[in-house]
Amino acid sequence: TNLTHLTWYRVWIVAVNVQETTNQQLMSPPSNVTRFSTPPKPSSVPRDVHVNVTGVSATITWEAPLDVPRAFGAYCVLYFNSSSSSKEWKRIGYKDVRNHKSVTLSNLRPYTRYRTTIRGYLGDSLWTSSVSNNFTTKQTAPSPPLNINTERVGARFVTVQWSSPVYTNGVVRRYRVFVQSGSSSPSTNWQRVNETLNAQTQLTLRGLTPVTTYSVWVAAINVDGDELISDLAGPATFTTIEEASSPPRNVLFANVTSTSVVVKWSQPSNIYGTLVNYTVSLIPSLDAKNKQQRQSVKVAGNTFSTTVGNLFTFTYYTIEVRAGTIRIADDSSLLLWSDPNTDEPPLSFTTKQSAPSRPVNLKVANVSSRSVHIKWGRPKNPNGIIQFYKAFLFQVKQDVNGSLNSLQPTSTWKVTQKYRTKNNSTQVEIKALSPYTQYRVTVKAVNVMDGAELVSKNSQRTTFKTNDEDPAAPSSCAIDQRNATMVYVTWQPPLPLDYQVAYYDVTYGFQREAETYSIKVYVYDHRVQVNYLLPFTEYNITVTAFTNNTRLRQGPPCYLKTRTEIGTPPAPSKPQIPVNVTATSNSVTLSLPALNEINGPIRSVEIIVVELKRGIQWSEASPLPKPGDNRIVKQYVAEELFNDQRDKQFVVGANKGSNVLLKSNTTYAFYVQWIAQEEVNVLY
Repeated sequence: TNLTHLTWYRVWIVAVNVQETTNQQLMSPPSNVTRFSTPPKPSSVPRDVHVNVTGVSATITWEAPLDVPRAFGAYCVLYFNSSSSSKEWKRIGYKDVRNHKSVTLSNLRPYTRYRTTIRGYLGDSLWTSSVSNNFTTKQTAPSPPLNINTERVGARFVTVQWSSPVYTNGVVRRYRVFVQSGSSSPSTNWQRVNETLNAQTQLTLRGLTPVTTYSVWVAAINVDGDELISDLAGPATFTTIEEASSPPRNVLFANVTSTSVVVKWSQPSNIYGTLVNYTVSLIPSLDAKNKQQRQSVKVAGNTFSTTVGNLFTFTYYTIEVRAGTIRIADDSSLLLWSDPNTDEPPLSFTTKQSAPSRPVNLKVANVSSRSVHIKWGRPKNPNGIIQFYKAFLFQVKQDVNGSLNSLQPTSTWKVTQKYRTKNNSTQVEIKALSPYTQYRVTVKAVNVMDGAELVSKNSQRTTFKTNDEDPAAPSSCAIDQRNATMVYVTWQPPLPLDYQVAYYDVTYGFQREAETYSIKVYVYDHRVQVNYLLPFTEYNITVTAFTNNTRLRQGPPCYLKTRTEIGTPPAPSKPQIPVNVTATSNSVTLSLPALNEINGPIRSVEIIVVELKRGIQWSEASPLPKPGDNRIVKQYVAEELFNDQRDKQFVVGANKGSNVLLKSNTTYAFYVQWIAQEEVNVLY
């Protein structure tokens, strides 16, 4: 490193060993000597680079770098066309470094972007390079237009068309059209000169003379401060035709329907020759279903109105009426048609709406037990503006063989539901359906005109079945009648009334006991008699609906609570002998068992205590003694409230009142009497 630029050097190499003990260096003889020179120091770039352009050339000037080396060198200018795909550099070189500081690039393309750079060389070594520069050549006159031809040659007009120049040499701003009659050579005294408003490549010339030969030339114009005009292209020669009559006047239309219209007109102001026919043409708008399908009617020359049919529904039409004449002097009897009336705005109308074609691609989605979502496509021919759609839902019944009815709706079919969509939406959700039910759905499209609905035919019909679900609880459950041993249970089907109930299960049981009993009731009956109940007993009753479509499904029950009527006397049946009679010195505890049949509510228990005389033998079957019986000493009565028929314990004697005072070591007989609400007693 640290060598000097533009200097010759010599270099050689020796090998060195080092003595390990003394560190003495032992060098070999030198190698061969090699010479080399360092390149010059890179210079700064050329300064003050300027480019002056024309349409086909560019002159590039610059100033030398500040540190030009003493050695003799040369400049080289490189450039290429930026818009070209090849990007190939071109070179221009000069040997005199100090005097040649400019170069002219020639044969460039007009209005083209180029890129250039300036390099300095010492021999074959690059010692400087300028910053790249970009420039665009100026516009020049374009090449002549191509393919001039004439279209729609009339009696007083012609349309001239052409193609853009091959070399625009800039931006073509407009075209100039030169017209001359009788000669096919360019002239300085043109009969007509017209220009396009922009770079459009056609122009209609009006005000020509009938049956006259004309020649047309076209020039392209660029603008770069001044007009840059191309050479003339042409000529294109044409001859105007004979003049037809003027257009019919006062064109009107009436009685517009969806497929026809009546067109009226008046005779032309100027008739050349014999008026033979009128042709009425109705031209559909560009967005019509068939752009080329115009409807035309030809009528006699003495007719001034006609009806044009076979029109598209709800389509915008423009009316053209032309008059056809035959020139008297024309032996060929050529029919000449007038131009449409250009003195008035084009007469147009729109056919009326009609019923649209049927909606398409009806599909069913998101089926649940109570709803369905349906979608469809718009009609192929709307024939107007579709305002909304109507969806019709039919419930499909099954015949005795279990097969579905005909897919075609009949007059006996009842529309289960009818939906109207919002605006012209092509989907709707239908709700409030019955579970596990077969339905058929169809859709109609609706246009509205003058307040009347124009309804399409039905779309294709789609069948679906809603999902199954658990039934609801029976409704209006009630106890209709009852007595001491029977109740009538009534109910109505679950709401809504669309569950396919297989049967009902009526369950009943004592309120105080877990054991229940069940009755199966078939679907056609909503009433059942429950027998063999106990008098004056509370019962819990449930009624549950069951369906069996895809599987057995059970709904929630309805609950009833009732009590049977009081039983008919005799009074409650006798229980067993009291058990666990426990005596003390002044009291007796009686454990009373439950009654077998109570036939009504027990109000209280009356315990009659009889003190027997000493030595009297008393039988269990002995009746209750009457007052004055000499076998007894005294009779006591103890009454206890009794709220149900469960086992009870009663203590007679101690702390039970002054009228029942038991003595020790004394014989007593106890009688138990149950007292019902109807004052019907049973004694034991």
